[in-house]
Amino acid sequence: MSEIEIKKNDFLLLDWEIKMKTSGNILDKTFNDKPIKGEITEPRLVVVGARDLLPYLDEYMIQHKIPQELVLTVPSLDGYGERDPSKIVTVPTRRITSRGFSARLGSIIDMDGRRGKIITSGAGRVRVDFNHPAAGQELEVKLLLRKKVNDPKERIQLLLHRAIPEIPTEEWKVNIGTDSIEIEIPTVVMFLEGIQLKKNKAALEVKRFMPEYTKIIFHEEV
Repeated sequence: MSEIEIKKNDFLLLDWEIKMKTSGNILDKTFNDKPIKGEITEPRLVVVGARDLLPYLDEYMIQHKIPQELVLTVPSLDGYGERDPSKIVTVPTRRITSRGFSARLGSIIDMDGRRGKIITSGAGRVRVDFNHPAAGQELEVKLLLRKKVNDPKERIQLLLHRAIPEIPTEEWKVNIGTDSIEIEIPTVVMFLEGIQLKKNKAALEVKRFMPEYTKIIFHEEV
């Protein structure tokens, strides 16, 4: 298989492993080194430059070739940033418990759209650290660059699968016109929770990355 240079806006299928370099704690991994029988794993769709990954990784991939395996160290500033003392705040315990969260040391909470970890607790107050767990840490990253996708139909199918992962990529029926795309929705999709939002997300994704198609039409399978 010949190698192809990666450019901005390319559609790629890849896998990755991202872990903290010092501790070895894995933050994100899309493949299993020892797959369990019956387990289904598949490469992820990434549009280069769309920030589907850390911006540093987006830039790093450009000018490399596919397929290949890349292993690199990402500086903390280019990963999840340095630790910010202003993101460590003290709040009343009742503000935590009234939202249904435990106020115990080490508990993870969501507050005002941010996720944090309780680092001290006592005297009716807790201190919450809203820094990303990997803030201030170098990252060790493995990128498995598997395939560049050029076919418009396959690109659309992959975008649909990313928005509605319950339906395998190859099962999406797509007809492409001059400036329009007709998509047949499998019956099973209509019973999924939040399907209307997922359909809207899928249409927006297609229009964003394939703006030459101005009309996205969904048909229900009969």
